[in-house]
Amino acid sequence: MTGGLDVGTNYFCMAQKAERNGDEQNARRLYDAAATLGIFPDTPERLDRGTVLWSLADEAEDGERYDDAARLFLEAAQLGNILSMNRLARLYDDVSQPALPDRAIYWYVRAFRAGEDNAAWDLAMHYVPRANHRWYRFWIRKAAESGHSDAVEELNRIKADPAYMIKLPLSDEEYERWVTS
Repeated sequence: MTGGLDVGTNYFCMAQKAERNGDEQNARRLYDAAATLGIFPDTPERLDRGTVLWSLADEAEDGERYDDAARLFLEAAQLGNILSMNRLARLYDDVSQPALPDRAIYWYVRAFRAGEDNAAWDLAMHYVPRANHRWYRFWIRKAAESGHSDAVEELNRIKADPAYMIKLPLSDEEYERWVTS
């Protein structure tokens, strides 16, 4: 990922959340990740508005207050917070009723272009239940090129068995079985 300060402050916020939830091991790992990007626990004033909004949106999503989460992720995304871009896209894809695929694609692409490597994987997964093999392959390749380990494995499966693409699920039920297997 790129954008060290933004990513680092996001790691810092996730570390604080893990600490509040009593997950000391994960908090320590996230604080270390933040520190490698120049963000240290004794310098919280370096948190920007987008990161604070991301943190609030994350809390709202955890509390299943999805409308609040979407509003806060959108505001943070518009300020350039790349993790918010991707989380907003996933809300549009997975939670919104009805789903908002065009908005999801827009924010996945923005997140990926801004340096959020997971956005390519999430976008590939967006195309699985839609059986859109062309865009699925495109985004799996982008995710693999970015070093996403699941995408690398997936790309190797496709290369080993070209018929694998034909086996992509079509129904929501098949999709759930495929994702969890």
